[in-house]
Amino acid sequence: MTDHIDSNRIAKVEIDRNKCLSNGYCVDIAEEVFSLDDDFISIVGDISKTDGATLLEAAKACPSVAIIVKDSDGKQIYPEVEG
Repeated sequence: MTDHIDSNRIAKVEIDRNKCLSNGYCVDIAEEVFSLDDDFISIVGDISKTDGATLLEAAKACPSVAIIVKDSDGKQIYPEVEG
């Protein structure tokens, strides 16, 4: 369950370029952070330009789960890693 993730812990956001489907939902939600490059693959800009809740919303909106969210310790907090 992702409902319990503390969005204030978000320190880094990455894109798995092999998973990105170029649908642009992340751009629609947080255009100040996400954009599409020349290959129409999402790229992450300065995450401080929006709040953690918006970053998490963008990650959750990605149908291919290509957006990886990490905390300041480098621990992946979304998508949750089983184990």
